[in-house]
Amino acid sequence: MFFYDFLFYAAYKQGIKSRNYADIPILGGVFPVAFCLASNLVSLCIIVIKLFHIENYHLGTFSKIIFSFSFVGLLYFYYRYNERYSRIIEKYNKKREFSRFYNMPYALVLFMYIAIAALTLAAVAYLFVYKNIR
Repeated sequence: MFFYDFLFYAAYKQGIKSRNYADIPILGGVFPVAFCLASNLVSLCIIVIKLFHIENYHLGTFSKIIFSFSFVGLLYFYYRYNERYSRIIEKYNKKREFSRFYNMPYALVLFMYIAIAALTLAAVAYLFVYKNIR
């Protein structure tokens, strides 16, 4: 959870800095975390489906929409429950004083992790779907 908490912190701070999420700043942190977590879960699902030869795996359009909204909603409530987001922010604000690693630009952190998650998904899709590795 360290990576997702740090990603949430960077996205939250970037959202406040850009003033895009002034009304609900938690959503500024939840959306990038949701994208990265979803791409990692899809990569894992592709690997499991191909390795265990699961056939007839199909999810309808309505199910995908419901799943995506519930996924973002669950992440929102995860960070909102017992003010978990404020504890994460306090923890990383304290760490910024002592370590140069935590002083990286927030946009750089977001770009790096989103790029890594997207490239991982693309590599898994290429290897297991396009090349049809069994």
